[in-house]
Amino acid sequence: MRAVAPWCWQPRPLVEARAIGPEHHVWSLEAGVVTDETLGARYVLPDELPCPLPGPWRLGFSPNGGLYALAGGRFYVASGGAAAGARRFAVTPMCTTLEGVPFAARTTRGHAFVANTRRSAGPAMLLSNDPSGASGWFATYALDPTLQSVVVDGAQSVLSLTGAGRLVVVDQVQTVAGELLAAHEERFEGLDRGAERIAAWRRVDAGHLTIVTATSLQGPWERISAAIDSPAPVRRLYAVDLARFVALTDEAVAVSTDHGAHFVTVLARPALRTPPERVARGTTGFDAEGAWVIAFPDGEARARCDGALAATPPPR
Repeated sequence: MRAVAPWCWQPRPLVEARAIGPEHHVWSLEAGVVTDETLGARYVLPDELPCPLPGPWRLGFSPNGGLYALAGGRFYVASGGAAAGARRFAVTPMCTTLEGVPFAARTTRGHAFVANTRRSAGPAMLLSNDPSGASGWFATYALDPTLQSVVVDGAQSVLSLTGAGRLVVVDQVQTVAGELLAAHEERFEGLDRGAERIAAWRRVDAGHLTIVTATSLQGPWERISAAIDSPAPVRRLYAVDLARFVALTDEAVAVSTDHGAHFVTVLARPALRTPPERVARGTTGFDAEGAWVIAFPDGEARARCDGALAATPPPR
């Protein structure tokens, strides 16, 4: 792997979650408000009762321009154009405790969402034919009650991580279901979806990971043995595209530019200021100039440094 230059840290106001949209805008989520920080447009989320169980904070984007928000587990869907002030958020009756990407725009019409509102009921796949997401939700099938994390696609297929760490796929396109063969019956720690690929990971030892990845839930699945120079727990791992991966650990941002074979630390503490409990909320994307950016609740790790960025944090 060729040498990777150190990244820089750019502090931002603390929020619950931050993300880079497909239009290269920086978006943030806090209680009751979604903000396009690039345009300065604020969207107030409709009022709703808190979820029975606390859930994740996350922003997500669909290929057709849709915008999703998980605010403490409550699911919101945005309709409208990307122009400032044009979007409208609809609140849904569903909540989830599941990490990963439990939502997707359906390939036909409407949305898919894996809800997990109450322990007594367990997780279930819900669908709506309403493009706004405001109504028409119905359940289709139940899922393993021990699920920790899921990735959903537009065909309502699901890759899930069970409480025992097993990777299980329900493929609605090829109409098959079962444990992912590429996982070799090993215990995995997490899964997520980037812009172009899905990835699941497990720590083998202090210097190595196993990654299972594919461009879609229909496969084919590839198994990668990766070296990593950060021994801290991996909280999130993205396959950014065919060649680039990023691993977020408690102590560092590590990137791979050789298809996951080697992860090299590009930003470590104290320059990385995000508390360990919030590192998993980091999301990856690219700015308008094409520079690689990891957006955290309290700032950005950036591959391209300029006069406005510092490799060490400002005084507290």
